[in-house]
Amino acid sequence: MTNEFIKASNEVETGEIFLALLEITHPSLATNIYLVNNNTSITSNSVVFEPYPFALSLPNDDEALPQVQLRIDNVDRSLMEVIRAFSNPPEIVLKIVLASNPNEIEIEVSHLKLRNVTYNAQTITGALVVDNPIGRNFTADEMDTIQYSGLFYA
Repeated sequence: MTNEFIKASNEVETGEIFLALLEITHPSLATNIYLVNNNTSITSNSVVFEPYPFALSLPNDDEALPQVQLRIDNVDRSLMEVIRAFSNPPEIVLKIVLASNPNEIEIEVSHLKLRNVTYNAQTITGALVVDNPIGRNFTADEMDTIQYSGLFYA
């Protein structure tokens, strides 16, 4: 995080505007969907994020796996139609930037899946969750006796 972000986060009043950027990806999409919770579009690192009203609710401090609640205004039915067409959950990347410096990504959370989606005429809600963090592979190699013989023989 930049010094400006930390300073603005800790001040009682600040002139800085914190923006949340959402990147929605799915194999069935021709192009990714880029949204910003702002009233005008924002260009961040050469990517244009379109204005769309949404809100994020951070998780509670409990022992369950953390999940962020996402509430998107259903003002334009086209986004709901796209989400309904997905056969499996889309992947979401959440980024936080300052409006004064949108090219500097202050916080980024990736590998989120949009699950438990519900909707009505006004809103689309869902949970942004990390998809099985315990079962994810973290190494490119498998520890076997051929590649890592020193682990198995004394």
